[in-house]
Amino acid sequence: MTAIVNDCDGIPKVSRAPQSTAIERRLREMAHTTLNRLDRFVKCGFFIAIILLLSGCADKLTFSQAALRHPVGFWYGLWHGMIMPFAWFISLFVKNVAIYAVYNNGGWYDFGFVIGCAIIISSGSRAT
Repeated sequence: MTAIVNDCDGIPKVSRAPQSTAIERRLREMAHTTLNRLDRFVKCGFFIAIILLLSGCADKLTFSQAALRHPVGFWYGLWHGMIMPFAWFISLFVKNVAIYAVYNNGGWYDFGFVIGCAIIISSGSRAT
């Protein structure tokens, strides 16, 4: 930016505002990018912590207990689909953890399970 400034002797002089150097601009861009990444990292960490806390609410039953239970439907399927990645990881190490409810009502539970899995899987692939 330029401005014309009158000096004491009456001769106009051109004064230029100090411009930021390329290094200063690059440092500002890097700081902005780092803050965006940190913000995204904190949000993802918070989301994972909430899911892990809520996945502790998942129930586990034996086949004999499941035969006595009322079959679950869409909403349980949706919930079990959303916690499926975490339940699957835990099932690798703990023998009596499953990712799918045995006592379900069929189609609606399956539909909810697939939708829940899709919600979790698609939330990680959101474009920035």
